[in-house]
Amino acid sequence: MRSTLKLTAFATLTALALSTTGCNGGDVGRQEQPTPAPAPAPDPGPPTTGPDGNPLPGPTPPAPAPVASYSGVYEVVAPLDFTQNNVLPGIISPLLGGLSELHDHPGDALYTILEGSNIPYISDLMMQVPDFLKAGLTAMLDNLIINNVYQGYPVVDQITGIVQGIAEVSKYMEVHDTITLHKPASDGSLMVDQQLDAVGFRLFGTTQVVPLPAASLPQALAHMRGQLTAHNDAPVADADLTIEAGTYSLPVGSLMLEALGPLLFSQFGGAMDLAGALKNLVPCADFGQLLVDNSGGLLTDPTIGQGLCEGALDIAAKAVTQQIATVTLDGIVVDGTSAQLFDVSMKSPKMDYQSDRLAQGTWTWHFDVSGGMAAVPSTFAGDRTGTAN
Repeated sequence: MRSTLKLTAFATLTALALSTTGCNGGDVGRQEQPTPAPAPAPDPGPPTTGPDGNPLPGPTPPAPAPVASYSGVYEVVAPLDFTQNNVLPGIISPLLGGLSELHDHPGDALYTILEGSNIPYISDLMMQVPDFLKAGLTAMLDNLIINNVYQGYPVVDQITGIVQGIAEVSKYMEVHDTITLHKPASDGSLMVDQQLDAVGFRLFGTTQVVPLPAASLPQALAHMRGQLTAHNDAPVADADLTIEAGTYSLPVGSLMLEALGPLLFSQFGGAMDLAGALKNLVPCADFGQLLVDNSGGLLTDPTIGQGLCEGALDIAAKAVTQQIATVTLDGIVVDGTSAQLFDVSMKSPKMDYQSDRLAQGTWTWHFDVSGGMAAVPSTFAGDRTGTAN
């Protein structure tokens, strides 16, 4: 019994010793772990202040992507050639009949004008002319106008030149327009304003441009819808454009008369109207003296005959110009309008993602003449001159 207890105690002590030895042996075999390095300090980034302590400018943000801009104001010119359809010549030519009579039968024409004038100062002058001289006025005027050579050219030939010049000016007209393209919607639709603001007339290679008077501008303005189709090279501002029809009115007669001053009448002694040109052509002072010389002493004042001559020319000129001045082209319809917008032009050769030229334009102008419509096709082109919303 005692031996068993000794063995048990010995085993217990041995196990306890081994247990203690095993724990200490583990510490001997374990490797010492290195001390971790300290974490690096965060990067402060580029300095935000300069040496003087003032804040430095921040980085430049990237430029926004370019966006094509098509809106703008464009000044365009449309040449209208009436030689094929006789629009304006057909209106103006019949009004020149009085001048034609002055060419063919000057004495009869002027005497008829004098008799039918019913103008007090003309009638008063006629009363001072003896009856036998009145009967010879026609012959005297014919002799003066047909046979007289003024400044080296026969007067009748120069009158023919005036008639032909007026008819020639009526064959061609160029319309100056201001076309405003407003900012297009996402589907390309846009509003378009077209203002006719001047008309040019041409004679012998020279063009005279006459602006519309302020009172006529509202009747020469139209508001239409348009459709813009951008080209595949967007944001380059190239696009196709179509515009609905617009309706306008032009006081073409008064504009033409204003242009005829420098284009035609000024060639006759620097005159600026038809009356002045005729007076510079016909030597009315000579006619006054002719009456005195043929009155047998009954007339002594040459200004009587001069006044009759100049008065007749005034009336003849007014009979023509007053009719021309009233010519208005109403209800002009411009349709079939198409054109292209270009980012680059001769005036703006650098690509700026903005349409700078409206060109390759075609449209048709319709004129109501003698109850019928005459169609005049035309082209147009022009450069951008301003901005539009």
